[in-house]
Amino acid sequence: MPKNKLPILKKPDEKAIIPFLMGGLPNEELSLAIVNSVIKGGADLIEIGVPYTDPIADGPVIEKYHHQGVAKGLNLPSTLRLIAKIRKSSDIPIALFSYFNPIYKLGINKLANECQRLAIDSVIIPDLPFEELILLQKSPLDLIPLVAPSSTPNRLKMLADIEASFVYTASVSGITGVRSLSIEDIKSYLTTVRKYTPLPLALGFGISKPEQIRELKDYADAFVIGSHLVNIIEANLDKPEQMLSKIENSLRAFKRAAK
Repeated sequence: MPKNKLPILKKPDEKAIIPFLMGGLPNEELSLAIVNSVIKGGADLIEIGVPYTDPIADGPVIEKYHHQGVAKGLNLPSTLRLIAKIRKSSDIPIALFSYFNPIYKLGINKLANECQRLAIDSVIIPDLPFEELILLQKSPLDLIPLVAPSSTPNRLKMLADIEASFVYTASVSGITGVRSLSIEDIKSYLTTVRKYTPLPLALGFGISKPEQIRELKDYADAFVIGSHLVNIIEANLDKPEQMLSKIENSLRAFKRAAK
């Protein structure tokens, strides 16, 4: 899997929009339809999450979604099967989001083979320490480092030893979710991270309004939309057509803000 190979993250006049979707939820059929909706809405890369029992990096909205997936028996193998179905009709870039334990159970080498087979572009492991991520640099996986405002200068210096398509920059120190952002603090934080790495920066953890992207697009290369989409899904479970329309329109609004 070649690393640092996502040109959509390097366009100076257009920022990438990355929707986060939980693999297999609300059900497989609707999950595939949601993927189609975000693609039609202009998604540049899709982040697909693996349901997990202890999602320590996620806030209450996505944590609940993790638990729903676990209760339905969804896991890393089922998520890979879902991606195989996505690949029958789309070659959109995909980043797999999984905590380390499911990957450990499957095996790093087997995951690398699956990523190559399914054309999965990148892997995000939120609970993998930098030190271990650096040790895994020899693997063919495009492992995405994650930093936060609490990351120390010594930790940020480690970015120089990491080859990846992008850096996932959390907008806050703590769990994900929709929240009020301090725009000026985030600008300062992203400016600091830029000093340590030439890699594209994807900003996530709390992006819920197009206005946020308009204010921050000169500082980040991509924006991850997660809890906002989960809220749309949860609020429209009994109206799937309305759900899909709202998701597509929401992505279009974010994409317009990113230009």
